[in-house]
Amino acid sequence: MTTPAGTLLRPGLPRDQWSTTQFGLFVDEVEKRHGVHFDTYDEVWQWSVDELEQFWQMVWDFFGVISHSPHTAVLGSRTMPGAQWFPGAHLNFAEHIARSLQQHADRPMIISRSQTVGSDEWTGQRMLDEIAAVRAGLVAQGIGSGDRVVGYLPNIPQTLALYFATASLGAIFCAVPPEMGPQSVL
Repeated sequence: MTTPAGTLLRPGLPRDQWSTTQFGLFVDEVEKRHGVHFDTYDEVWQWSVDELEQFWQMVWDFFGVISHSPHTAVLGSRTMPGAQWFPGAHLNFAEHIARSLQQHADRPMIISRSQTVGSDEWTGQRMLDEIAAVRAGLVAQGIGSGDRVVGYLPNIPQTLALYFATASLGAIFCAVPPEMGPQSVL
């Protein structure tokens, strides 16, 4: 895990340096909310294993997961495989992408390099604009939840915009890049 400042979280990072990381901010919130205290990374890890539901509810809350309906439990079934996490919740991860792009509207969010068209940088706002335009085109074509959108498309920013636009509608996206070669596509 890295922070905006780039500090890398590692198990041996001293406690007094945790506040320089998202991890440290998360641990501070856990300690406040649950009345616990951790001196080491291993103690936090053990708590996350022992208090599975509290841990994942904290992750949900701390990172502001957007849901269109509330979950009825953190863990509906512990059976493995087949555990049921956050039953009742309905998520669209594209909303989380859009939120991040909005928060970083003026920052380069995609840096692309190409042998054929050169280099390009897309800010968060440019990506949002591209997603909106592609989404409008998909809606005009009648694409909606549960539909499938596939493409023989290169790994370029426009393909990523199509992916997020498709996901925002609840549709399924699949792309195979031409650089994979015809045999891979088949």
